Amino acid sequence: MKPDGYHVRLHPIFYLGKDKHSRHLVFAPVLWNFVDEEDVNTVVFPLWWSFRDLEHKQVDRGVFPLWWQFDDLKRSDFH
Repeated sequence: MKPDGYHVRLHPIFYLGKDKHSRHLVFAPVLWNFVDEEDVNTVVFPLWWSFRDLEHKQVDRGVFPLWWQFDDLKRSDFH
């Protein structure tokens, strides 16, 4: 039987994992990345964040403190 994924942990700073429906990468306290069938969320603290809701086609992004984007992309191409 094949495993569905893997998980690597170096507590408390590094976490990496993948399974059939999701994956994650954390390098605390700087990088957080979580991906599943409905969302793609990335934070590079303290400057960048990106939250994409694939189901509802919404995106929130920012480069602190210079730029913010909050969009509902239901009427446009969403990649």
